[in-house]
Amino acid sequence: MKKFYILGLLLFIILINACGPEPDQTPKPDNMIAQDTLVMMFYDIHLIDASLTTNVVDPRGVYSRYNLYQSMFAKYNRNEDDFNETIRYYVLNDIEVLDDVYDKVLARLNKEQGELTQKLQEDI
Repeated sequence: MKKFYILGLLLFIILINACGPEPDQTPKPDNMIAQDTLVMMFYDIHLIDASLTTNVVDPRGVYSRYNLYQSMFAKYNRNEDDFNETIRYYVLNDIEVLDDVYDKVLARLNKEQGELTQKLQEDI
């Protein structure tokens, strides 16, 4: 009997959520970052993180994570708020676009990794 009560409660909750009003769409931010720029920014973020993680650069002083990110934002004439608002918009309204952006970033990273691996093998 307890199973039927729990199952009924779950079905009730699902029906209430399914029949409820559509969630409000978050408006596009005023300084929304274009998708192609977002691809390049994510790519740069991965390079920054990789260089810090592998100790290619000393993360103290000039090469702190904060300074490197701020340099990256300046490179694209953007700031952290623009970036966060753009990501928030896509997460809440159009996650498929963000998936597509990230697929492009991964494709670029994988391509460059393959090219570097091939060059290293040729040099050996």
